[in-house]
Amino acid sequence: MESRLTDINNNTTELEVKLGAGVKQLEGLRTELEVRLSANEEQLEDLKTQNTVQSVQLSLINSSLTESHNNTTALEVKLRSTETQLEQQTAALEVRLDVSEKQLEDLKTENTGNTLTLFTLKL
Repeated sequence: MESRLTDINNNTTELEVKLGAGVKQLEGLRTELEVRLSANEEQLEDLKTQNTVQSVQLSLINSSLTESHNNTTALEVKLRSTETQLEQQTAALEVRLDVSEKQLEDLKTENTGNTLTLFTLKL
């Protein structure tokens, strides 16, 4: 019986040692997990900050693109208007040119007639 009691004590001591080692191992794992968790939480916060910065940058780029699109549209309208004005001015100038050329031809004809008259009178 005493031998059995010694065996039980030895087993109990052995189990206490194993339990202590297991507890230390679990505490070590817990500490490691807490460190990793803390690092991951910090990294998450950094990524959230980066995401916010990038969202602001994208918003600014989007606003800039919208503004550029609006400016482009306004310039296209202005260009079409200018083209129309130029076409109208060109048409008016062509009419004036035609009239001037006709007047020039008429004056040449008249001048030729006057020259012939003068030539005839001198003879």
